Amino acid sequence: MEITDPQPFDGSGDASAWLRNFDGRSKKKSPSWKTKRIEKLLVGDAEKWWYGVTSDHWDVLHQKFVVYWIDGLRGEAYKAKCKEIDSAASKAPVAVNWVTADPPPPPKPEPSSSHPIFSVLVNSAILDHHGIYDKAYAQLLGADSANKEKIFRVIWDAAFESGKKCGLLTGRGEVFMENVERGKQLGLEMGRVEFEREQKLKEMNRRSISVDTLDLDSNPATPAYVSTSSQTDPEVSSPPVATSVPVSKLNWADDSDTIPPTVLIPPTSSPRDISALRSNNLAIHPFNSLQRRARRSRFTPRSRQFIPTPIHLHPITTSQSHSVITRRHPHGLGAHRPVQTFTPSSSPFPHPKPVSLDWVGDPRLVELGRILRDLGWVHP
Repeated sequence: MEITDPQPFDGSGDASAWLRNFDGRSKKKSPSWKTKRIEKLLVGDAEKWWYGVTSDHWDVLHQKFVVYWIDGLRGEAYKAKCKEIDSAASKAPVAVNWVTADPPPPPKPEPSSSHPIFSVLVNSAILDHHGIYDKAYAQLLGADSANKEKIFRVIWDAAFESGKKCGLLTGRGEVFMENVERGKQLGLEMGRVEFEREQKLKEMNRRSISVDTLDLDSNPATPAYVSTSSQTDPEVSSPPVATSVPVSKLNWADDSDTIPPTVLIPPTSSPRDISALRSNNLAIHPFNSLQRRARRSRFTPRSRQFIPTPIHLHPITTSQSHSVITRRHPHGLGAHRPVQTFTPSSSPFPHPKPVSLDWVGDPRLVELGRILRDLGWVHP
């Protein structure tokens, strides 16, 4: 049978069918919901009956509805039946919203740390790892059947606590030793870096300046020097004793015809001003300025290199004559190939003496003067 929502009840229809439909529809509802719901569905004579009912419990209302509307009791019979229903309802237990309470939980056991054997086992495990087993076993054997479970739980908790403390102590010791080793390594590394830095500073402080000579020839060719001398009026009648053999003698007058004409091409530029050669000091060595200028132009790219030019001097002789020694460049004559003339002195250190050269009357110097004038030299 299909259950539908109950219609309002006014007391004229089949009360048994209506109540059966209402119970089936609200079977899973609470008694308070059923009481409120039936109050809303009763109308007319049924509503008047509802107001005369003194009880508000669903079970009491349900029985009185059956007695009045289904059994049809009225008057004194109905009142006697209602008193019987009310007296029976007061003795029944009162249900509180169908709530069932869970049984209370069992009391918590006493903590193991409060037992006297707990601290003894923990301290023994830290001091003696092997002695704890004998003590724990003796405590377990000495316990009676009622306390054996409790003693076992205390031993278990003591073993866990002692293992935790021993592990912490061991780990701290290992971490401490590891940190000590790392500290030593770090100190050694910092000391090594500081030592290298100090060594670099010392090396920079004592470092000297050196000249780069990689481009220089380790075995330079020995230049050939030709010396010529002219003797004036001797002061002594005895011939001079020569202590050295001259390399060769060059006669400028004889060699003038052997010079190629291409070397004697006059310069296309204007004559160079060599007026500085007219000073008294440079009259003795008129070509020193040319030699310095040529040397400066040769070594300008590498100004840091300083290569001293060797001065080749003839051995000192006992002759008192005034001899003039002339040097020419080993590669011939040219604009940057100076010619040097000097007079050796009899003193241990060579000091030049003023010597007057006859550039007009001496045939050996006439041709030389002409060549030098073509090169830009002006006679002082």
